[in-house]
Amino acid sequence: IGGGSTEKNINIVKKICDIVSTKTGQQLSYLLSLITYVKDRPAHDFRYCLDSDKIKKDLGWKPNINLDKGLEKTVGWYLSNPVWVKSVISRKYKKYYKANYLDKY
Repeated sequence: IGGGSTEKNINIVKKICDIVSTKTGQQLSYLLSLITYVKDRPAHDFRYCLDSDKIKKDLGWKPNINLDKGLEKTVGWYLSNPVWVKSVISRKYKKYYKANYLDKY
């Protein structure tokens, strides 16, 4: 389900850098310098936009949070959960996932 906003991928990345800078005090210029531009792959999507018209019409659904607020909340969650982030970076989560999910199916 989409929230009705359309942004280029690079704009999303820059918004995330701005939020991280605000929440952590890291220099925005430093965070933006971490962006690595690579050659586009064939059929690269420059943006993603979902059509939510059907769910709005059929169920009366509407987004209750906009993109900027959603990004802010998401970045806040990651910053508040460093143990989880480290487990993903180190791939330790794969053991947990395999033990708790893969064997269950």
